Amino acid sequence: MTQQASLRQITALHIQSLATLPRGQRIIYGLSLLGPATVGGFLAYFGVRVGSGTGDVLTGLSVMCAVTFGLMIWVFQTRASIKRDDTLAADSLALRTLNEAFYNVTYSTLAGLAGVLWGTLGSVTWGNRLPLSDLLSDDAWGGIHTAVLVTLVLHYLATLGICIRQFTLLYQRTVLNQ
Repeated sequence: MTQQASLRQITALHIQSLATLPRGQRIIYGLSLLGPATVGGFLAYFGVRVGSGTGDVLTGLSVMCAVTFGLMIWVFQTRASIKRDDTLAADSLALRTLNEAFYNVTYSTLAGLAGVLWGTLGSVTWGNRLPLSDLLSDDAWGGIHTAVLVTLVLHYLATLGICIRQFTLLYQRTVLNQ
C-alpha cells in the first residue's frame, strides 16, 4: 500500500519544523499568519479593494509559485542525492535543516497556490452577479475578497522568508561548517 501526502500533513510538517526553533523565533514565525490576516482585515475595513488589479496580483503570484515549485524540486533532488551519496550523517544538523527547508518550501508553494486559487475563484462572476451576492453586497464581497487575498499573498511571502532563513542556516552548516 502506498502512502500519500495530504495537505494536512504538509502543514503539520511545516509547523513541526518551526517547533525546533527557539521560543522567541517561534513567536516571530507565528506572526507569519497573524500579521498578514491583520493587514488584510485593516485594508478591507478601510475600503481598499483589489478590484481590477486582481489579474496583476495573480500574474505575479503565479510566477512566484512556479519559481517556488522549481525550488521545491531542487531541494528534493538535493536531498535525494545526499541520501544516495551518504555525504552527511543521517542525524546531522545540516541534514535536518535540509529536511526542514523542504517542508517549508513545500508549504510555501501550497500557500501560494491557495492565494492563486482564492484570487481566481473570488474574481469569477456568474452572469452579472458576484459570488454570494444574495447574502452580501458587492462592496462587502469586495472587502472579503481583498482581505483574504492580501492575507494569503502576505502569508506566502512570510513563508518564503522562513525558507530564506532555512537556506541561510543550511549554507552556514554545510559550506561554512558553522
